[in-house]
Amino acid sequence: MKKIFFCFLVAFATSLFATQSNNLKAVADKIYSKKDTFLDTVLQTRSNYASWLKSESDANTSLKFGDWYVSQALERYRKNAITHTNPQVNGIDLKAIYGREPFWRKYNIKDGTLFPLYSTNHRLLNGAVTYVAREITADVDTKFSFSAGGKASHVMDVMLNGKLLKTIKDGKVQVFEVPLKKGKNILSFTVKNLGRMTENAFYFVPYADPAIELTAKLRKDFPIFYNTLTSIRYYFAEAPSLLPYDWFVAKDNSVSHKDVIQGMIENSLFSAGKLEERFKKIKDDTSESASVERIKLLADAFAILCAERELGFCVKNVRAAMEDIKKTYPDYDKDGKLFAELTDWEKRMPTLYKNVVDDVKFNRNTSFAEAHKFKDFATKALVANPLLKQYSKWVMIKRDKGSSRLGLPQNWQGNSTLACNPWSSNNKRQPKVCATYKDELYTFDITKPQEKKLLFKPQKNNIICDLDISFDGEKILYSTLDDKMYFRMDELDTTSGNTKTLTPTMHEKIDYYDGIYLPDNRILFCSTACWVGVPCVAGTDSVANLYVMDPNAGDEKAVDESIRQLTFEQDADWMPVLMENGRIMYEDDNFLAIRFETVARLHEKHKW
Repeated sequence: MKKIFFCFLVAFATSLFATQSNNLKAVADKIYSKKDTFLDTVLQTRSNYASWLKSESDANTSLKFGDWYVSQALERYRKNAITHTNPQVNGIDLKAIYGREPFWRKYNIKDGTLFPLYSTNHRLLNGAVTYVAREITADVDTKFSFSAGGKASHVMDVMLNGKLLKTIKDGKVQVFEVPLKKGKNILSFTVKNLGRMTENAFYFVPYADPAIELTAKLRKDFPIFYNTLTSIRYYFAEAPSLLPYDWFVAKDNSVSHKDVIQGMIENSLFSAGKLEERFKKIKDDTSESASVERIKLLADAFAILCAERELGFCVKNVRAAMEDIKKTYPDYDKDGKLFAELTDWEKRMPTLYKNVVDDVKFNRNTSFAEAHKFKDFATKALVANPLLKQYSKWVMIKRDKGSSRLGLPQNWQGNSTLACNPWSSNNKRQPKVCATYKDELYTFDITKPQEKKLLFKPQKNNIICDLDISFDGEKILYSTLDDKMYFRMDELDTTSGNTKTLTPTMHEKIDYYDGIYLPDNRILFCSTACWVGVPCVAGTDSVANLYVMDPNAGDEKAVDESIRQLTFEQDADWMPVLMENGRIMYEDDNFLAIRFETVARLHEKHKW
């Protein structure tokens, strides 16, 4: 009997959801208006959405919506504080204080507009819990539909009058239909794992939102525009995956679009000034007309960036470069053929540029072949620089696309992190991470960049990074991983193809990387021998200081004794030393006595 009853509930819930979904699709079919371009489709559908919403405005006349309140971000282990703050347990207590600050603050969260949740995390906590809540007053018992969602980086429990409606884990906007009792009702959202500066966003509308289906239609019809614009990450953009809702619904998208457009401007190859001029006029304007202009700018900027990459160069910049080369090297383009060809491209460029931009907007490529011809010409003209002919031999790293994080640490990290799982301690080296690197060194002639040749391949898969060429051009210094997955510096002899390790191996759990040759044959490099961690990530990422060494000092012990520390990163209670032998590695004698005294104190305190 229980099994039959359970099956009935599942079937009923499924049919209810299907009916709701079908209704939304029917509404979306009426609202959505596909045009020739992504931009025209968005703008016409946005207008249709506004008309539809106006006709539905009387649906909730019996309801009164209170202000939105957001709690402090609370550490997950603060169980008592989290329970006390829970609006489903104690309501929204505006007099409650925690850490000398109010538990709750009122925020202007506009229905149908992405709200940046990270802006409410005043203490910049990681792994926190926060509540978003409002009161809804009903004249009579009634049913109420709403749509809500947030970014996928957090989990959000949706609660009404003490009951859990659903846990949203994927960040997608979802539709709810719930019973409201007569009088006050409390609707709240428990946001877990709120990052201190991650792109967490909150979205809510007090009705079943057809924008859910509209975004699916837009993605199907314009996959390149849609997928690119919703997957990019420029600074702390408020959840790019939710941007389409602001295209259709929001009357004010000034917050959600600001960083995305700014990022596009900074990534423009040669149109940044024109884009920025347009952006400045509407940057902080919260009007609906400005929101439409921001959507236009977003679509135009994307088309322009695509066109720039097809063309490769700005014709004005090419002329400036060629004239500078001619000034420095009078024999450059002696017969004048390159400048004559440049003049011809300058005449054709306005029309070609417009055609390429239009091709991107209309999803065609009729002018791309001509754009590539210009790119080939510009490349030919610039690599004809006599200076490049003088130094024509170059070396590069070929890296597999499956490499962990493409072999690039975050901007506060050093190489140490590349041997570990992301966001984990540098002490926990991972063989699976290290195995993703399959780097190779290639050499090529800069005047014929496509004709590359394999120069060096490690005996087993490994990372190669931080290239530096010796002054005589015969040796290449690079960083790589040793058998214990710590970074060392190796040197490749380009004549013989032999390699040798330059950094000492007698010390464990120390990374040596990012070295450069000095004119006196010594090497300047980074090392984690100072044993300091980055404070803002709880010390899990290692700090590197600058050191200098003489790789030709003799045997390994002599090389080790040649190492001297040049920069000094200290914590509040201790000084960095190499604990294996108690040596201090500083070159500044003015501080030497003080530091020896510090080490003596530490030896006594820590029994080193």
